[in-house]
Amino acid sequence: MRIFIGIDVLEIKQQLQTVGNLLKPSLEKFKETHVDNYHITLLFIGEIDDPSVFYDDLSTVKSEPFDLLTNHVKSFQKGSNGVFYIDILKNDALTVLHQAIYDAITKHVAISNQPYNPHITLFRSAKLKPDTDLTPFVLSETLAVKAFHVYESHQVDGRLTYTIIKTFPLV
Repeated sequence: MRIFIGIDVLEIKQQLQTVGNLLKPSLEKFKETHVDNYHITLLFIGEIDDPSVFYDDLSTVKSEPFDLLTNHVKSFQKGSNGVFYIDILKNDALTVLHQAIYDAITKHVAISNQPYNPHITLFRSAKLKPDTDLTPFVLSETLAVKAFHVYESHQVDGRLTYTIIKTFPLV
């Protein structure tokens, strides 16, 4: 199973889709993230036979619910193309949650400790048309984080799908 841990963004998915639709004409090419796959990754784990091996440790991760604020559309290069995403404003509670999950998971799985850059991917393998300014593309929304989830990344009927397989409420 291909696994990651993330935060569902269901309550703002329509606003995310609206920003994506506004940005789309400014892209020469792209692979669009399906609206049902929008999320904030906390930790990518990768291939694992049985994710339940770390459920007990994840259940010990403690955090009170908190709010996140979305921001501008930004991008980073991945090869000759880019990833376009909604940025998440710096949030200490999110950083602490990410580190606690990393600490819990690495008891069971070796994972690289990359710098954490929370975001919501709108487009992958994308290229911006020349002279396009991303500054007008903004989404200022508050997202209430009340849980984190273990997701499976898999194909369903030929479409990449992220399915929640286990939920851990914040208390």
